[in-house]
Amino acid sequence: MQNNNTDLILGGRILVVEDLEDSRFYLQNLLEQKGFITEAAENGKVAFQKFKEGRFDLVITDLKMPGMSGITLLKMIRETNPDIPVIMISAYREINDVVEALRIGACDYIAKPYEEKDLFRSIDRAIRLTDLGRTQKICASYVTSEIRRFEFDNQPEYINSMARFLCRDLALQGMHAEMQSMQVSLIEALNNAIFHGNLEISSDVKDSNDISSFKQYLKIANKRRSLNPYKSRKVTIVYTLNSEKTEYVVRDEGPGFDFKTLPDPLDPESFIKPTGRGILLIQTFCDEVTWNEKGNEITLVKYRDNRGQD
Repeated sequence: MQNNNTDLILGGRILVVEDLEDSRFYLQNLLEQKGFITEAAENGKVAFQKFKEGRFDLVITDLKMPGMSGITLLKMIRETNPDIPVIMISAYREINDVVEALRIGACDYIAKPYEEKDLFRSIDRAIRLTDLGRTQKICASYVTSEIRRFEFDNQPEYINSMARFLCRDLALQGMHAEMQSMQVSLIEALNNAIFHGNLEISSDVKDSNDISSFKQYLKIANKRRSLNPYKSRKVTIVYTLNSEKTEYVVRDEGPGFDFKTLPDPLDPESFIKPTGRGILLIQTFCDEVTWNEKGNEITLVKYRDNRGQD
């Protein structure tokens, strides 16, 4: 789920990797119209050579390509420079490969056929999170353990900043790539807490993927923020960091829900829906994900030794 922050970061260098010429030119054109500088590669081998020789702020690569796959390219990029975010573009039925790519270190994915708004939201988030992460590594190295509790109103405009702040110390554990992925997980969890939890807005309102449904979704949210009983509800976050793990507990004051009814994120039908996408990102990026019995509290855990991935 996304918040309503529409200030897109413009500029930056993006490496576009796509074996289909028409698709490659189309994506390059979209990016350059928004002010990005692009370089393109028709396969993974050419892309990696350009990556080594150039300076890029982001890589967008197709998942399935002849020769070197997008996953192989991702692994090589992670080994060379793990600070550069990689967004995967995937087809409808490639869900297992998407999960593998996210676990390896891709910061996000976009399912074909994609909407321009979804593409640029993903790009904007990746660049914002990466820029902030680079400046926080030195400060994070001085932290040995930390427990904090936060409480804030239903203000989605603060979600990205809160997620960045809460994940700033992950570099302490040598988890530089995980810092990006856990920020994405927290953004999804906080959006769920505000929109679905406290404001009680059904995901069905925006599951159609068109811009009109998204605007209606935000309209309902803005109205409920000033009405009882929604306006007095808070979101609480308890954050714990130590040498073993990082844990985030996000709790809303809504009526809760039966988390057992959540759609299977690995179901291709869920894969292309906004709600299914959020669940997939959270469950893939975190080593452990649990809900309380009421369904108004989610706990996200990331271990230092990645034991949850075994």
